[in-house]
Amino acid sequence: AITAGDLYFSRSPACAFMANAEVLEVYSSLSAAPQTQAQAVALAFHAVMLHNGFRCIGTANDAPEEEAADYGVLVPEHWMVQQGTFCAFSFNYSHPNREGHTFMASLLVMGSKLVANVVDSVSEDTYTCDIAMQDHVDPSKQPSDGRQYLRKVADLSALVRRLVIEPALQLPGEAPAAEREPEQPVRNVGPRPSRLQEPPPPEWNPAFGVGGGDLYPGGLPP
Repeated sequence: AITAGDLYFSRSPACAFMANAEVLEVYSSLSAAPQTQAQAVALAFHAVMLHNGFRCIGTANDAPEEEAADYGVLVPEHWMVQQGTFCAFSFNYSHPNREGHTFMASLLVMGSKLVANVVDSVSEDTYTCDIAMQDHVDPSKQPSDGRQYLRKVADLSALVRRLVIEPALQLPGEAPAAEREPEQPVRNVGPRPSRLQEPPPPEWNPAFGVGGGDLYPGGLPP
């Protein structure tokens, strides 16, 4: 089984690039077409959740349908509520590692931030994540430009993982992923030669024509 620690990915540039590309791929597959900055960032949050194994089974205000609970949906029908200046988004998730749990996500626009509150239906624990929307969009582009509108997706993914996903999937008694020591790779460097070992003496080669008598020139006794 996958634990929360398995989701704590390496901070190496290669892993960050891979996470960025995979989340953008999920974002591009979503059926919704964002028209505002808040909609785009909310869908980016949603893409991070889907990329980490969560299945969308509706919205936080609707009971999940049987088919949706089995197969999941990409974007539920009533995922956005907007009345005047009030704007909010809602997703309901399940995860195979937390059987019987649903995670109800409500994302509220509060000034320049998108505040995500995710509630575990069983433990009633709430996980909160504040997202500065302007940090993750390109001001030179439009929300309708798709994935090109987003930026720093790897940073957004790391934020959601640390504040929402890892604590939500942490099993009772399990240490938080950030507190566990990462496994060190084992390298096979082979045996090291001893510094005290003397090199073997050179062997005499008769091809050079040097005889034993040459070691004692001038008739000197051995």
